[in-house]
Amino acid sequence: MKDLADEIREVLRRGGTPELYLDTNVILDVAWGRGEASERLLRAVENRRWSCATSFFAYMEALDAEQERVYTQSRVRRGLLSVEDAWRTRHQRDLAASSLGKIDARIFRVIEAHGLFNLIYLEESGWDLAIDLAAACNVLATDCIHVACAIAAGCTGLVTSDTTLAKRAADHIAVATAEKAVKNIEAISPPDASRSAGRDYAHR
Repeated sequence: MKDLADEIREVLRRGGTPELYLDTNVILDVAWGRGEASERLLRAVENRRWSCATSFFAYMEALDAEQERVYTQSRVRRGLLSVEDAWRTRHQRDLAASSLGKIDARIFRVIEAHGLFNLIYLEESGWDLAIDLAAACNVLATDCIHVACAIAAGCTGLVTSDTTLAKRAADHIAVATAEKAVKNIEAISPPDASRSAGRDYAHR
């Protein structure tokens, strides 16, 4: 089982720069203002001049989740559907182009974060790894893609809000929740005082 703190220490010992892969739910934590730990993580990484990565697949998942949220909320607020019916029909959403554009801008702002993120494109060997993981362990197929992206890109570890993924993927890559990752980072490396206090990553 791989430990994120140990992996970070090893990278720093070699004089390298840690890079953390962020799962889709961490991106949504920031976009939706629901995860203080995820925002603290971004600030901690930035203040140490480290880097974060995510994938084009995570970008797509975040867009999908945000479109569902906008669709269900708009239908309920306008009295067109009950909460249950809006959620049940979310895959039939028919958002206008203007709404889709705003959603894309909101998610991309979080992902781009002034150049903080690297977007990973999974090559053929990465897809082979994702398939091997899906066939050999009890990790959801979509999560296997995230794990494969992180491994293929050589990331130091993966950060997720999914505690089940954090447990089941730990044999393949160092995994931690955002809260645990922040604690590890703060214990291992003091922040760079020359950096700013951090940016507001969420789209208000």
